[in-house]
Amino acid sequence: MHRRMRSISLLLVFAAFPAACGGDDGANQATPAQACRDTADRFGDMCVRCGVDTYQNCYDALVQSLNGDCANVVQVRDLDELYMQCLPWFDSVACSVVTAPGFMLDSSCNGQLLHN
Repeated sequence: MHRRMRSISLLLVFAAFPAACGGDDGANQATPAQACRDTADRFGDMCVRCGVDTYQNCYDALVQSLNGDCANVVQVRDLDELYMQCLPWFDSVACSVVTAPGFMLDSSCNGQLLHN
C-alpha cells in the first residue's frame, strides 16, 4: 500500500491546470488525450519495471489525477519535450532513483499534461 500511495503522489507533478499561454499542436503531433495515454503507459511500465506497483494501478492513478479521463487533458505544455525527453526518461531511469526517498520526476515531465 505504501508503494501505491507513493506512485499516486508522484502524479501531481504531471497534472496542472490550463495555462494562459497557448501552444501549436501541429497536424502531425499527438493530441493531448493521446499524449496522456502515452504518458500513463510509460508511467505504468516504469512502476512494473521498478516494482513500485502494478501497471494498471499506476496507469489508472495518473488518469485519475487528470479528473479521471485523458479526454480532460486540453493541452500539453511542450509536446516535443514530453516525447523526446520525458517519456524516454521513464524507460531509462534507474529503479534505485525511483524507489529512493524524495524521488522527483525529471524536469521534462513537470506540468506537461494541462487539464480542465
